[in-house]
Amino acid sequence: MTRADLVAWLLTYAVHSTLLLGGVWFLIRRRALRSHQLQDTFWKAALIGGLVTATVQMSFAIRPAGSIALDRAAVVTLPTTSAGIAVGDAPAPASSAADLPLTIPTTASPATSAAVAPQRAPADLPTQPAGSAPASFALAAWGLLALLAVAHLATAHIRLSRRLGRRAPVADPSLMAQLDLLRRAAGVRRAVRLTSAEGLASPVALGRSEICLPPAVITDLDAAQQHSVLAHELAHLARLDPLWLALGCVIERVFFFQPLNRIARRRMQETAEYLCDDWAVDRTGSGLTMARSLVKVAEWMHGIREQPVPLSGMAETPSHLVTRVRRLIENREPAAPLAGAGRVRACRRHGCGGARRERGAAAGARCRAGPGRHRRDPGAPSAQSAGGVRGCATSACAGDRTDANARSGGT
Repeated sequence: MTRADLVAWLLTYAVHSTLLLGGVWFLIRRRALRSHQLQDTFWKAALIGGLVTATVQMSFAIRPAGSIALDRAAVVTLPTTSAGIAVGDAPAPASSAADLPLTIPTTASPATSAAVAPQRAPADLPTQPAGSAPASFALAAWGLLALLAVAHLATAHIRLSRRLGRRAPVADPSLMAQLDLLRRAAGVRRAVRLTSAEGLASPVALGRSEICLPPAVITDLDAAQQHSVLAHELAHLARLDPLWLALGCVIERVFFFQPLNRIARRRMQETAEYLCDDWAVDRTGSGLTMARSLVKVAEWMHGIREQPVPLSGMAETPSHLVTRVRRLIENREPAAPLAGAGRVRACRRHGCGGARRERGAAAGARCRAGPGRHRRDPGAPSAQSAGGVRGCATSACAGDRTDANARSGGT
């Protein structure tokens, strides 16, 4: 592949990726894709589609309407005679052969031999087009910047590994039994490692077969909440979210000139959290337990600096924690009748959704107005998110109890 071909491929990719990613963004903005599953599929297809379609077009030399061809180096080939002398180099004869005197030298001197020796035909002479220098400069600049961006990503992974510290295997037999039960129910055949790291505040899924937990999951959560956390992280592994996230980060940095790649990677990360919430609720049967687990994790992450690289974690997108908790409480009902189901349905019948939102907002305001007991790093999630999550879950439970007492008193 020549430099002109590579520049043409990059330009083709820029056009195709803009059309695909921009089209998905437009469809979501117009609410044509309401399902999180459809949004996730379309974002992944658009992220990879630009690479595939650009390669196919260049491989088969497809020229759609309106395409522009780049100038290539012009090649000049001079015809040669049977003696091997280029026609352009042979001087025109001054007269015909009959007018020239016939002289046969007896001894050929070295100078004469060199003069009459057949000359080799000159090689093809390429001429550089006028736009080859800017194209070469642009190609070199893209390669250098892409290399630096990938090196920065690799350095960020090294920093993450140092921050997490040693990942020790979890020896709790109850957690291992829950994980094995979930893995068999989900049809995940490969073995899944369960580890714990001191430098971690939120449970995360790593690679294809590892779930890493903060120590607080083992000490602070009850068995039902631990079950929900393991189900959520196992959903990430079953969907291969860590690998998709790593691929998105690499594409985002190699093709840095396409800003829509960053949007696609973030949207993929957000929709994955919603889908894993649904997956965990379907396996555990309790959206309220999942919401309480999210509230606990949000409290652990308060005041913690963000990780240097995006991770497939339970609460790695703090800006959407309030929305996820409210969605689990209000929109998700358990698959089987549980104790929380009656409270959620009673709350819906009595129309306390607005009261819950007001109490959640008030709790978030009190958290923001109260004295800061923690020093927050500049890159940490705001207290508004954590306070809003706590207020949403606490007010929902309080509203459920109030409604239940009112109903029992009325009867």
